[in-house]
Amino acid sequence: MAAMGRIAVLLNQKGGVGKTTVTLGLASAAAQAGHRVLVVDLDPQGSSTWVLGHDPANEQPSTADLLGPDRQPIGIVMSHWGLEVDLVPSAPSLQDHEAGRPNACGELCATSPRTMTRC
Repeated sequence: MAAMGRIAVLLNQKGGVGKTTVTLGLASAAAQAGHRVLVVDLDPQGSSTWVLGHDPANEQPSTADLLGPDRQPIGIVMSHWGLEVDLVPSAPSLQDHEAGRPNACGELCATSPRTMTRC
């Protein structure tokens, strides 16, 4: 059986504390050490998505789709950092999930127990 990988999660509701910087630094270091890395961008600003070579406004599917009521499969894209770093991109529509605003279907995102919100 193959060895299990390690998972590192960086979360903080406060902005400007370095979550993106630390995440991308760890991803870079792991990739340079020869490890495969998956960056999941849950920030509506999409800074990690942008730095890894993709435009958050144009990415579909994104983490917003993963958290939506239809729970679409995630779309993993290859980053521009090389074969070791993959990305689940962000999208500006994540802002609706954070605010608990109605989504396109008219349902409130905050009503789903699997949806991450900041209400």
